[in-house]
Amino acid sequence: MIESLPYRKVVTIRREITTTGHSPLEVLADDYNIYFIKSAQDQKPSYRLISEFLCHYFLKCWHIPTPAIAEVTLDSKLITDGFSDKHKKHFYNRSCFGSQSIKDSIDLNEFFNPRSKPDFKKFYNPEILFKIALFDIWVENDDRKPTNNNILLQPVNGRFNIIAIDHAYTFNTMNYDDLNPIFVSLSFNDTILLSPLGQSVKKRLKKDAQWLADVKENFYLCVKLCEQNFIDISASVPQHLGFDLRLQTKLHSFLFNEKRNSKVFTEFTSRLI
Repeated sequence: MIESLPYRKVVTIRREITTTGHSPLEVLADDYNIYFIKSAQDQKPSYRLISEFLCHYFLKCWHIPTPAIAEVTLDSKLITDGFSDKHKKHFYNRSCFGSQSIKDSIDLNEFFNPRSKPDFKKFYNPEILFKIALFDIWVENDDRKPTNNNILLQPVNGRFNIIAIDHAYTFNTMNYDDLNPIFVSLSFNDTILLSPLGQSVKKRLKKDAQWLADVKENFYLCVKLCEQNFIDISASVPQHLGFDLRLQTKLHSFLFNEKRNSKVFTEFTSRLI
């Protein structure tokens, strides 16, 4: 059962976070939580925001930790001089994607430098990196790579939970009409498994035939769960973003194509070396 999408209103804007992508706004919402919000920026269909909403629910089906989200509205009067052109007042005439802040979390990119050796014992769920790597191939995530992990570390009792964030640039950053299930087009070097933590996990975990069989079985169970919930997941995407029935049908035929998913898993196994 898919959880209903909460609806929040912005109370105040704390700051703009400058990035090469959306440059999200950090805001305080009416539930007293901090959110990072992204607008559609006049795009319709807004593939990047649609992908954010979809991947949140797909990650839930895969049992991969990811922040809570909400559909967030912001009064355009709160947009004042000093914000970049990515935040024009009229961009906020419609609701936004909001990802809830995780208290005291640390960006994985900031936690390790290229020469550091991750301590395997510091993580509650290091094996989840394999699942994230497989998920990234399935949704063709262009944005998660060793130089840009899009991973948060949540401190809990002296150790860390691994949490996946930021899925705007998935589905090969293409219009869904252009997706072709014949191909699995993700660069071999763009995988979280090549990060320092990923390399450590690959060395420490035993990857025998039984392990691989279990991972394969779990992959198809996760994909099946996504397909079973696809209608409800699609309905959770705000209508104004333009995720209409035609695009839903196109994405469904892409994600749940049996031959493609076989290639996805083969691609994953090639990255375990």
